[in-house]
Amino acid sequence: MILRRIASALKRQDWATVLIEFILVILGVLIALQVNNWNESRLERREETRYLTALAGELGQNIERLETLIALNDQYLDSVDYLLRMTGNSLDGADHDAVSDAFATTMLLNETVLNSGVYDELVSSGKLQILGSLELKAKLNDYHRQIKNVARIEQIDVQNWNEAYAPFLEQHFNMQPIMLAWANGDENYELTQVMTWRSDLWTRPPTDPEKRKFANILVRRHSAKFFSRYAQQTMLERSRILREEILDELEAR
Repeated sequence: MILRRIASALKRQDWATVLIEFILVILGVLIALQVNNWNESRLERREETRYLTALAGELGQNIERLETLIALNDQYLDSVDYLLRMTGNSLDGADHDAVSDAFATTMLLNETVLNSGVYDELVSSGKLQILGSLELKAKLNDYHRQIKNVARIEQIDVQNWNEAYAPFLEQHFNMQPIMLAWANGDENYELTQVMTWRSDLWTRPPTDPEKRKFANILVRRHSAKFFSRYAQQTMLERSRILREEILDELEAR
């Protein structure tokens, strides 16, 4: 319709009408582009809100996980301290349940495995740019970089556990009966009945090479878990702050 009017005006050499029709065409195109951009922006903002909500939920899960891990690491550190004290004593008169619980706790690794599925999806799908805040994107990148760094360092702890601690226990203790007792939830046993001592480790003097080796291994376990607890506490604080910033961003919408 518009093209016919322009063609007719050209034939009549009605330049004013031609100019007006061209302006109307250009305005129509610009308005259509603006409406399309507005729709795309609205959809992106809606998608951004969905991802921000998911990120806040994921951080909430990490906060709960970190709180649990910190509590477990506190127990781990207490158990290692207890066993270190026991290396200077014998089992005569010792609290067998306390010794057994300490060994059970030190058999756990409790690695800092946190959720990152929402962030990974944003990165892999190329949608990280829909987050409007450059500062928030930088903080998310740094947060998940730190998660990976902590995991890599803890792999050294796992390696030390496999190469030093577990073999030492297997050398000096019959671990199978006590592991079965723990697995079956059997609490009605005497430590001396379940754990067969393969040496007189506890009765040796603190300067005995094998006993000193055990103490050194325990010190390494303590150092590793102390680092893990510090890293987890740092990650917990960062998780809380980052989650609050995301919630503030959502509330401001």
